[in-house]
Amino acid sequence: MPPWARKGRSMDGLVSGIDHVIAAVRDLDRAVETYRRLGFTPTDRGHHAQLGTYNHLFMFAHDYFELIGVEHPGADNLRWQAVLADREGVSGIALATADAEASMAALRARGLNPPAVSYFARPVEVDGGLAEARFAAAYLPEVVTPVAPMFFCQHFTRDLVWRPEWQRHPNGATGVVEVMALATDPAATARAYTRLVGAENIDGTAVKLGRHVLRIATEDAITAWAGGVAPGVAAVTPRLAGVALRVASLATTALHLQLAAVPYALTGDAIVVGPESACGAIIKFVA
Repeated sequence: MPPWARKGRSMDGLVSGIDHVIAAVRDLDRAVETYRRLGFTPTDRGHHAQLGTYNHLFMFAHDYFELIGVEHPGADNLRWQAVLADREGVSGIALATADAEASMAALRARGLNPPAVSYFARPVEVDGGLAEARFAAAYLPEVVTPVAPMFFCQHFTRDLVWRPEWQRHPNGATGVVEVMALATDPAATARAYTRLVGAENIDGTAVKLGRHVLRIATEDAITAWAGGVAPGVAAVTPRLAGVALRVASLATTALHLQLAAVPYALTGDAIVVGPESACGAIIKFVA
């Protein structure tokens, strides 16, 4: 553990919510321009030198949505290489934690054997100079996260990531609501998360992740959730398929998409952009 990770440690509960949702993309340049067109304001490009990956983030008040790509293929990004060999789109969930080491200790107390916590950093340009955003990532054992890779993410330098100018999006997006996953047996897949969240947080095919929800459904159910928009084609199942984001005004979102000539579907009180317009992801905007 690096010295900067030893200060201010606390533990507020094992799963309090989603820190960020991750979409893997093959061409980060193309993907970030696609998401600009959808009305998102991206952060500057980040480079994870230790991991060989790079990213752009779309920041909200309490969480964010991340586009990640493999910049330098190697042993440290094999999981993302495997995802991208199958598909693009929503493919990972980071859970919020105030203490990654304590989260791993809690998993060990539940009879699981998680890997060691990883500490890493990336440079961030601030006011014409460079600073270092620092994180800890603690990956969960795959046996309790069958839908997609999940890990606890601890931020040591939140002020460098949650900057006000990165939280203003022309489409009006303000935060993550829920994540949708595809499975042939949604109820059995949901039950696999019991040792992570407890049986009391499994409601049929919904897994309560603190203030957020992971919903697991069949392809037909996802298509209904998305107003007739089907999940993208992929070989791997179960897998993540889409994300619902809160917006301040559906009228603002619709106007932006219309002016940008982005096709969308209407379903109840929601607007849905399909995977062909969002690099493999279903993006559902809800008021």
